[in-house]
Amino acid sequence: MTLFSSSPFSLRRLDRWLAPWMPWLIVALAVGLRFWRLDAQSLWADEGNSASLALRSWSDISLAAAADIHPPLYYWLLNLWVRLFGLSENGLRSLSVFASAATVGLTYDLGRRLFGRVAGLLAAFLLAIAPFHIYYAQEARMYALLTLWATLLVSSFIVFLQQEMIEVSPGRRELPLIGTTPGFIFAVTAILGLYTHYLFPLMLLVVNLVYGAWLISTWARPFRRLRIVRWLFLHLVIIFGFWAWAGIAIERLRAWPASAVSQQGIGAILNALRLLAFGPTADAIAALWLWPVLAVLLLGLLPVVLDARARAAQPPVQPAAAPARKAGSAATRRRPGRPARPQQQRPRRPPPLARPPAPGQPGSCRPFGCWRPSA
Repeated sequence: MTLFSSSPFSLRRLDRWLAPWMPWLIVALAVGLRFWRLDAQSLWADEGNSASLALRSWSDISLAAAADIHPPLYYWLLNLWVRLFGLSENGLRSLSVFASAATVGLTYDLGRRLFGRVAGLLAAFLLAIAPFHIYYAQEARMYALLTLWATLLVSSFIVFLQQEMIEVSPGRRELPLIGTTPGFIFAVTAILGLYTHYLFPLMLLVVNLVYGAWLISTWARPFRRLRIVRWLFLHLVIIFGFWAWAGIAIERLRAWPASAVSQQGIGAILNALRLLAFGPTADAIAALWLWPVLAVLLLGLLPVVLDARARAAQPPVQPAAAPARKAGSAATRRRPGRPARPQQQRPRRPPPLARPPAPGQPGSCRPFGCWRPSA
């Protein structure tokens, strides 16, 4: 074992060398799987519509999208894309391929922020090989781009919440007046998502429900009203950015005929799970295969449950008792007849999450100023 550990090819050195490259290797795997047989089938009807719109000017694309069920952003980007990569199957579909691969990278970052590096790598790998995600990454449609905006929205929202946790920690006396970089990324991503698909408001609804729960759980912390004002300001930016297309969006949603519902209840849920697990082309897979998928999902939730139970079982920390124990132990160790010297408590450095960010870094109050509570 000692000989193997001292070898330059030991597992520890291999892991240390591969660690920075693992996310990039997973993204490269995602790109390879999505480019494989990308041109095996010719363009189908909706992809032909995308190709037709990509050849028009931006103003003509806007006029055509105003009569369609999809906003114009994807067609605008596709118009720029085909100028570089052409109108072949590979050229048209490669925009979705790279949007899907970028989503895999963002999924790693999101999982790492929430549950650690291993969870981020596992989530990115599962998304990289997911048949459902690969299927829509090989279409010249806006669905891969929609997934990218949704993932970026959630990721920027998580970073925004993490910074707000620092800003409302005890001892803080200021709050960024307008917001920092994650807040503006959140607002811009929301605008891009609204210009990509008319169902993107569902993502904003979910995010607002989570932020509402966060506000309720931190109601006793400082800057309660100012945090609400800042959150509403971000949504005013979103409304302002989408205002030019909002009337068309409402009219299109009202005028477009609703699609027929073929399944309801448990059957619809099982069909959705089958699609998400095996993709749209796996029609012959029996429902029995869904049970292993559900078992894997429940197994993935097990560490979260165990961690919550372990935190609940921990005794409350009593930091005030520590100096007394140190003073008592020092008194018992001193020589007889020598008076005890007063214990000097060195100030402890705050942990990274409680440390205020330096000026110019995310979470600082520059360049827009801060709110400070009145004395």
